[in-house]
Amino acid sequence: MPAVSQNMTLDQVDQADVPIGHIKRRDVFAKHAGFRVAHILIFNSAGDLLLQRLSLTRDRNPGSWGSSVAAYLFASESYEEAAYRRLAEELGITGVALSFLGKTQMTDDGSLKFISVFTTKYDGIYRINRGQIAKVQFEYPAKILRMIEDGSRQFTPTFLHVFRYYLSTGLHESFNLAIGTTTGQSERLQILNDPKAWVDRPLRKRSITFFVNLVLYAMAGVNGIGVVMALFLLFQKATSVIPIATEHIRPLF
Repeated sequence: MPAVSQNMTLDQVDQADVPIGHIKRRDVFAKHAGFRVAHILIFNSAGDLLLQRLSLTRDRNPGSWGSSVAAYLFASESYEEAAYRRLAEELGITGVALSFLGKTQMTDDGSLKFISVFTTKYDGIYRINRGQIAKVQFEYPAKILRMIEDGSRQFTPTFLHVFRYYLSTGLHESFNLAIGTTTGQSERLQILNDPKAWVDRPLRKRSITFFVNLVLYAMAGVNGIGVVMALFLLFQKATSVIPIATEHIRPLF
């Protein structure tokens, strides 16, 4: 397999992802050509997603955060072949099984990009390709969404598309994102898509959180009544007059 570079030859594809010729990677965006890539989302057993920060020497989106692995497809290479190849090249991971999540597409700098997305679970050791990757880091999907929304971390446009595509599939349900009193797929999805709205939502009257809050409010009320009573008794004691028994006191003169 030739080296991955700007000179690598890709399949140019039409709007149906059908190859119509070959093109050099360096010419794709200048000619607004359609092309193919494969992305891998690697999760650990806790459900955290591995993010990679692109090297500052990368020609596109240097220093931004992206998918666990991303690969341009060589001409005549399949999406799956590219995914396994790049997984070994970027992270030194071999011998794992990739699951095909689906295929999506987006417009990238005027070019139609077809993206096949794969997922896998991995808790082992990885070896970073320092020429391509600055660092890697596991993050929980809900935290990634918060970072996207508040702009605290810069992500590549392709990762933003791929991540939202991943969320739309409902696969994150398998990582049991529901906590506390959340029930149902729609509510668990709201935790990811709009965590602030979920936190600010009215509590259901039969939820555990509702009853816990009710008990806390009751305890606070009882405590408040106790404080008021203690202050009242203290005030009564301070203002009361102690009677003097005069019948036992002899006059001095």
